[in-house]
Amino acid sequence: AHALSPAIFATQRAFALGLIHELQGAPAAAASAYAAVIAGFAADDPGAYVSLLALARAQSQAGQRDEAVTTLRRAADLLPDAPWAYLELARLSADDRAGAEALIEQARKVAPNEAYVAITHAELCAKWRDRLCAVDAYTRAFELRPNSGWLHRRVGDFYLPTAPPVAGQSWEAAERHYRAAVDLRPGDPWTHQRLGYALLNLQKNAEAAAEYKTAICLLPDDLPPGELASTLALAQERAGLPVTGECPSGESEQ
Repeated sequence: AHALSPAIFATQRAFALGLIHELQGAPAAAASAYAAVIAGFAADDPGAYVSLLALARAQSQAGQRDEAVTTLRRAADLLPDAPWAYLELARLSADDRAGAEALIEQARKVAPNEAYVAITHAELCAKWRDRLCAVDAYTRAFELRPNSGWLHRRVGDFYLPTAPPVAGQSWEAAERHYRAAVDLRPGDPWTHQRLGYALLNLQKNAEAAAEYKTAICLLPDDLPPGELASTLALAQERAGLPVTGECPSGESEQ
């Protein structure tokens, strides 16, 4: 294996440092690290694109919206055939629906087969309280990613009734998407938890208990069940089942 050149090593180290700062909740420090990465690229080097997106993300988290917009526009100019800068600009421009939708359309033109374009549009439509627009956008996303458990879980969340409820929300619709997500991602404890939550609100208590038990059994050994255990106990009690609130010994899915 060849050793990395000092310049490449320094770039990778600075980017990793930026990620660490982000995870630690220090976006300003992350932005400084990403800026150091970008300084190592030539002004017209498309290799800086990912670092520019990361810098804009950190700037946005730090409350530096104008700076983030400038950074994203630089990224879009650098790599105009990539959709990601347009999508992030649309998010930052959400208060201007016409402008945001123009950016979404620009992203769609350069990446017509990228489901995340439709997903971003759906999220913005929901923010604009235009549920028909969101449903249409999610439908396009499913056309591109029909077997995505992650997407089904996301759409299940979209249908969850809120307080006060919004027209079009439905526990039944949420259940359908969570069931599809569980089928596609059987090893994800939080997908089972979401299905259990919908089932509990539909008074399908025995099924809810089974989903919560599965979720707990799938948790890593070092992660306590917390509220999952209390909700499992509630579902078991409502279903007339023995109340355990835990994964039975020997049934861990790990």
